[in-house]
Amino acid sequence: MKNKNRFAVLFLPLFLAVSLLVWLVGDIIKEEKKTENLWLVEAESVQRDIPETVLTDMETMKGLEKAWIILEKEVRVQVENYYLDTTIQGVDLETFPLTVVASAGKKNQGTIPLLAVGEDFFSELKDDREKSVSKRQREILRENLDTLELKLEISSGEKEEEFSQKEETSGEILGLVKGNGFYMETEQMKQWLNAQGTSGERKKVLLQIRGDHRAKQAENSLTKAGFQVEARLFGENGSNTVK
Repeated sequence: MKNKNRFAVLFLPLFLAVSLLVWLVGDIIKEEKKTENLWLVEAESVQRDIPETVLTDMETMKGLEKAWIILEKEVRVQVENYYLDTTIQGVDLETFPLTVVASAGKKNQGTIPLLAVGEDFFSELKDDREKSVSKRQREILRENLDTLELKLEISSGEKEEEFSQKEETSGEILGLVKGNGFYMETEQMKQWLNAQGTSGERKKVLLQIRGDHRAKQAENSLTKAGFQVEARLFGENGSNTVK
């Protein structure tokens, strides 16, 4: 009995030491993981385009690995007899973090606008009586993704929700992506807008930052600078690129 008690007394410090070591190692691993986490920090300027000097300053942020300047233009999209007022976002489709849900097949980039469309797109469409697309019609549209034709009309900017018919352009779908966004390759979008005698707005930027602390620092700095900021862990809303 005495031997057992002596063994317990001798073993207890060793057990406590091992437990402490395991806890410390686990804590170190947890902290290291925080420094390795990738974050997407989206900053939007409410009133005006983001100046070049501000964009340059963003590039010096600690932990920054990638930055995407997003070109935007308000449009009305028509599919058959259905419509949606939305915003096209011009991005680098090769690197911009998007999750592909369905592909419309390989398409060569030319003069026809090619768009990556959010999977919620079909459920948001309405007819001229503001009636939503039926479930069956949504299924039909999605089944014909590879041949579906879009009509794009750029906002005239003269009155709220007024769109110019002369700016109507045919477009095609590259594929569906997670969420409800509407995306076009930046360079193609610039060319398309230029042909329409207009240009897009650069009010939004997406930053990829490594490390929880640095992402929080970036979020706080951008908020203080007057931006509307949203931060999320990379991969929460998808990370696949559109090919």
